[in-house]
Formats: sequence, structure tokens, C-alpha cells
Amino acid sequence: MSSKGLPESNGYIFVEANGGLNQQRTSICNAVAVAGYLNATLVILNFHFHSIWRDQSKFGDIYDEDFFIKTLENDVRIVRTISGHIMERFDYNMSNVHNFRIKAWSSVKYYTDTVLPKLLEEKIIRISPFAISHYGSRTLGCYSGIRASTRAMCQRGRWAPVRGVDVISHIGCEGERSMPYKWLWIPSLV
Repeated sequence: MSSKGLPESNGYIFVEANGGLNQQRTSICNAVAVAGYLNATLVILNFHFHSIWRDQSKFGDIYDEDFFIKTLENDVRIVRTISGHIMERFDYNMSNVHNFRIKAWSSVKYYTDTVLPKLLEEKIIRISPFAISHYGSRTLGCYSGIRASTRAMCQRGRWAPVRGVDVISHIGCEGERSMPYKWLWIPSLV
């Protein structure tokens, strides 16, 4: 996939998300905003198995990966896997990669002063878990001091590319059609 017009990447960000669909969507939004802000290449998110639902689904089992990558190709680089020459330095083991346990509501300064230097040094970082508080998560896309393009990218990461795979979309449509109150609108994954 192409990433036309984007400057050279500062490295890879590997994000591990947890929780149900709403928390996953928030993590996707946050990951897109952080990758865009840090000019990093985002690796398709990995979902924690050991979270509440004990679900072994991968990103591509729920979301349309090709659509996700294509929709954001002019905003942020997204890849399915990390380059072999990068992973070789870490013995092909993600647990050897520096992990940031970023707290919800971390400041923009934290990303600039702490996360970016490590990304530039190592060319890959992990963010695990991507913090979600009970009252929602605030990341770069939510700060008023951040450039408008990053906020817009955050929203595109939340809605446009997160389309369910065919089977999930079909189940969502069937569920929506069976609702007794048609006036009750719930955003679907379609």
C-alpha cells in the first residue's frame, strides 16, 4: 500500500489493545493519532487475549484490514507486520522491544519528550496496554493544543476505516433490523 506524500517514518509503533469493541475502537483511534503525531508506521493492532472477554480474535477477524490501510494511507503508514531487519535486532521477540505503559490522559509533552526519543533511537516501540479509563481515554487527538490535522486523523481513525469484515457487518445489520424501535440509532460497523 502506498503512503504518498508522507515524510520518512520515524519507526514502528506496535499497539496492544484490550477490552470489548468500544475499547478497541478507542484504541484504534488513539493509535492512529499517536502514529500520525510521531510520524511513525503503525502496525495493525494486536488485541489482548487475556482481557475480560478472553476472545482470541485478531484485528482482521473483526475489522477490514485492507479498508483500514487504504482509508488512512494519506495520513499514516499502516503495515501488517514489522520489517524483518528491525525484528532481527530483538531476536524476533516482541517482549524484547521497549514497552510504554502509557497512562490515560498522558500529556502531549510526554509523547514528545519521552516516547518520540525512544522511537527514534530503537526504530520500534510497543504500547501495551493502551490505557482506557472508565471515563474514556484522552489522547493526542483530543488536545486543543495539537494540530488540527492530528485531531482530524484521530476522527478518521475512529470512524472511516473501522469497517467490520463481511460476517460481522452482516450480523450487525441483522441485529439492527430486528430492533423494535427503529428510531433508536446505534452506530454500526458497516
